[in-house]
Amino acid sequence: MEIEMLVLREIASLTAVSAFVASFALILHLM
Repeated sequence: MEIEMLVLREIASLTAVSAFVASFALILHLM
């Protein structure tokens, strides 16, 4: 159970980071 929670948390953080990078790249592209 604990390992599953850690994996889910890791996936969520990776998703947030990738979304932030994608939006940042999009903003730079539009400028």
